[in-house]
Amino acid sequence: MASSSSLGLGQQAPLSEFASLNLNLSDSESPKEPSELAAQRIADAQALFGAKPSLEIFKRSWSPDAIFEDPIAHCRGWRQYAAQWWGMKVFSTSVTKAWRITKDTPQEIQFAQKQHYGIKRFGFEKTMISTVTMKLDNDGRIIHFQDAWDGKPMPGFWATPFRRANALSLPFFMSAPAQHPDQGGTTQESHKEL
Repeated sequence: MASSSSLGLGQQAPLSEFASLNLNLSDSESPKEPSELAAQRIADAQALFGAKPSLEIFKRSWSPDAIFEDPIAHCRGWRQYAAQWWGMKVFSTSVTKAWRITKDTPQEIQFAQKQHYGIKRFGFEKTMISTVTMKLDNDGRIIHFQDAWDGKPMPGFWATPFRRANALSLPFFMSAPAQHPDQGGTTQESHKEL
């Protein structure tokens, strides 16, 4: 059985790290130790946010038909969500500074995180606090992954065309393996630079 520390998760942060989020937790609550499944899914998500995508992660944790969404993209299926994760490699720095689990059930895992991003070439640096929600199928694989920046809900109807256009166009600029490992994807990965 893998523990959260053996997966490289480190200690969970105090609630004060996520003051901008409405986590519905009391300050006196100690962080819960994640289940084995939650620890693995969170470790995999942190690897993806850290610009370290791998077919092994997707084979273990993601359904080929999963939905990925954040405020700027709404992706349906492997081709669209894989491009988003392989696209993270544009960041020269992407480090999880803090995290804390907020929900751990067989159907849903939720955690708050503080992620620091940087692009040296442009002198860009930003720290994002977000709430990540992963909905799981009966096999514990992700079928819906939502990254809510600053804990805000996803943009409304007005943003849908932009979010879908982003999901549909990024695969043309940022290559990822053509197929999910369950569909015959190989370990050979090609990448285009933006």
